[in-house]
Amino acid sequence: MRLLMVISLGCFVAGGILLLIASRNVSSHERRARWIKFAVYFAVVMTILATAQAGKFWLQLLMGTIIAVGAFEVMRALRLARAASEHPSFQVWAAYGLIAAVCWLSLSDLATGTVAYVYIVVAAFDGFSQVTGQMLGRRRLAPTISPGKTLEGVAGGLFGALGIAILAGPLIGQTPLAAVQVGLLICLAGLAGDLSASWLKRRARIKDFGRVLPQHGGILDRFDSLLPALALCGPWFHFHIGQ
Repeated sequence: MRLLMVISLGCFVAGGILLLIASRNVSSHERRARWIKFAVYFAVVMTILATAQAGKFWLQLLMGTIIAVGAFEVMRALRLARAASEHPSFQVWAAYGLIAAVCWLSLSDLATGTVAYVYIVVAAFDGFSQVTGQMLGRRRLAPTISPGKTLEGVAGGLFGALGIAILAGPLIGQTPLAAVQVGLLICLAGLAGDLSASWLKRRARIKDFGRVLPQHGGILDRFDSLLPALALCGPWFHFHIGQ
């Protein structure tokens, strides 16, 4: 777990340098908002890792809280979507319920170090996607769903996440090839979760799910990638390496 902490700190140092470069030509207000978001993200990542270090009970308690608050945010978004004459309730609840259930089973099955590994790769993908998109983003990935997401940002996030997956792979017994495979799985699941959350927010006509985390929004705004990634990777680890 200590190595994951060191890797995370290294990622934040690299991300901070990239953010400094990407923020040279923006307004002071935007620059301040970006750094607040960066600081909050650092606190979130360290909290998750510290909780994983504390043991499975505390990690399950934290993730259970995230899932429960996320369900409340989904309910609020669906209520707003109905008010806006959109009715995706059944599909959304079915998808969220399935993801939450498999995610919880994965938490029960996997070692805390493996859960932390999945989270660090997700965090690297999210963080490097955002910074790379701010620096190089030109072509939009899904303009009608998530206008701020770019192909260049996703490529940068994928590159950074796979590097972290390989670097941290030996901690959970992963060869470089296996780390690339699970890293791709994590990134694809995380991207799907991010786009799905954006799809729901579009229909609810809201920018964020809530205001719990400054410059991030609600719980699902921060963990919409982790839940599907963990739900998908739990069975993968179980059947491929028997964790």
